[in-house]
Amino acid sequence: MKTDRAGRLIVAGGATGKVFVYDTRTRALLHVFDTGRADVFLNDVALAPNGDAYISGSVHPVLWHITAAELTSKHVQLPLHVGADLAKSPTDYNAGFNGNGLVVTDGGRYVLLADYNDYAFYRIDTISHKVVPIDLGGVKGVSGDGLLLRGNTLTAVTELDHPEGQVAILKLSHDYTRAKLGRTIHGHGMHSPSTAAFDGRDLLIVNLQFQVADPQPPFNVVRVHANR
Repeated sequence: MKTDRAGRLIVAGGATGKVFVYDTRTRALLHVFDTGRADVFLNDVALAPNGDAYISGSVHPVLWHITAAELTSKHVQLPLHVGADLAKSPTDYNAGFNGNGLVVTDGGRYVLLADYNDYAFYRIDTISHKVVPIDLGGVKGVSGDGLLLRGNTLTAVTELDHPEGQVAILKLSHDYTRAKLGRTIHGHGMHSPSTAAFDGRDLLIVNLQFQVADPQPPFNVVRVHANR
C-alpha cells in the first residue's frame, strides 16, 4: 500500500488481480483497476514523482502501471495496464514469488525491482522498458520483500532465510546498475518482516509472520534504528 500526495490510498490486491484506490479522508472507493487475469499476484506499489504508480507482479512477469491521469479519472472500474513486459527480459520468473519490492528513482526514469526468489535486483527503464540486472558484486543472500530508496541508498527488507528479519543497506552506483552492500541488520524485534517505511532516520518494519506455522499475535510494527 502507498498513499500519494492527493491523499489516495493505493492497494495492490494480491491474487484478486486488482488494485484498489481509496480516499483516505472520506474512505470512499475511488477506483478498481483490473488486470482481467486470474494468474497474477499483485504485490507492491511504488509511486513516481509525476504521480504515476507502478505495481509489481509476483507470479506473472509484468510490471503494471497506473498513470496520474487515470488516478484522477471519474470512472471507478478501469483496466490495469502493462507498464513493462518482463517475459523476454533478464528476469527469471519461476515457481513461487518473483517480482516483489519495488521503488522509483528520484527522477522517475527507473523502477528498481527485487526478484524475491532469485535474490536479484533489476533496473527497469520507464520509457524504453529495458531491463538491466543490478550487479551486487558477488554478494549472496540479499533479497527484497520491501524496498526503500533515499538518494542512492537502497534498503531491502526480507524474511527469506531470515525469520529474525534482515535489513540490507545497499549503496547504488549513479546509474543504478551496481550495488555495494554496506551492512545488514538482524533482530531488533523483527519477526518474519515484509516491508518498511521511513520515519525520519528510523525504519518502521511490518512483522508479517508470513508462512509461520505458529504465528504469535499480536502482529505488529517495530522501530529499527538503521543508522546506529
